[in-house]
Amino acid sequence: MLPQEETKTKKGPLFIFIVLFLVSLVFSGYLFLKYTENAKQNQRQNDELLLAYEVLNLNADSLRNLLDLTKQELDARMNEIANQSDLNSDLRSQLEAKRISLDAAYTRINSLLAGDEGVDLTVATPKNLLEAKREIIKLTKSNNLYIGQIERLQKEYEMAKKTSAEYADVAFSLKAGNDSLKIMNDSLFKKLKGTGSFKIGNLSVVPVRTRHGKLAMEARASKVEQIKVNFKVLISEYAKEEPRSITVRITAPNGSVLSDENDSLMDSNELNTIIESVRYDGKEKTVNLYYRQKAKFAKGEYDVEIVDGKTLIGIYSFILN
Repeated sequence: MLPQEETKTKKGPLFIFIVLFLVSLVFSGYLFLKYTENAKQNQRQNDELLLAYEVLNLNADSLRNLLDLTKQELDARMNEIANQSDLNSDLRSQLEAKRISLDAAYTRINSLLAGDEGVDLTVATPKNLLEAKREIIKLTKSNNLYIGQIERLQKEYEMAKKTSAEYADVAFSLKAGNDSLKIMNDSLFKKLKGTGSFKIGNLSVVPVRTRHGKLAMEARASKVEQIKVNFKVLISEYAKEEPRSITVRITAPNGSVLSDENDSLMDSNELNTIIESVRYDGKEKTVNLYYRQKAKFAKGEYDVEIVDGKTLIGIYSFILN
């Protein structure tokens, strides 16, 4: 081999080594910058969390006291309603379901305050305390709204009951008169019972999934496939046979309405989870409705409203773990 060719042969591997070295140096620099950027971002998040923690001046003991006080106030309002002797039976059942939901939420927030170890109240992290604070605020707002709806529905029930009694008195007086007055009484009575929204009973809302080819109740959010809404349309002797549009609104733990219309409607008040037409003929019938979404269901408390036209005829709530 000639000396010139031998020199070229030696230069080839050396050149490749230098190129690989430079490439590895550039790649290492890139990784170092990426790591530094991520570290700065994590530090900023921690600083923001600590700042929020300091601003709110949170500690497990004060939040525990706030949680206990909140639950006592909500329990007192629920007991006040439950102690009404003429409380509508469906409203009483819904109130008991809400009480169970409140107890579950209370336990869940307490676990946040207890920290990862679940024993010492002082081990709760700032992140847990902030989450507990948000949960307490949401618990207060949702339960006060729910109790307010129960109170409003009970007042409507009492007014309807009073009106019915007044018409019953009129009916008794007219019965003592002649046949023409009796016809008038029947007309008034039909008008009383045949107008307005129809009534529902035995309302239940159950998260379910398919197990062994059948639908089974499921409380774990990650396993839930769909939400089943079930109720009975109650008998009305003088009902006018007509289709009625039933709307179901399911509100998620973050306050948003579960709906396939989120991309097309901006106003959350216009969002609906299910809209179903029911043939109302005055006879008792069972209605089953289902809601399925592609995304996983979130953990937390869900509130459900059943609406006939613009009239709220049923409310319910449930919790996914």
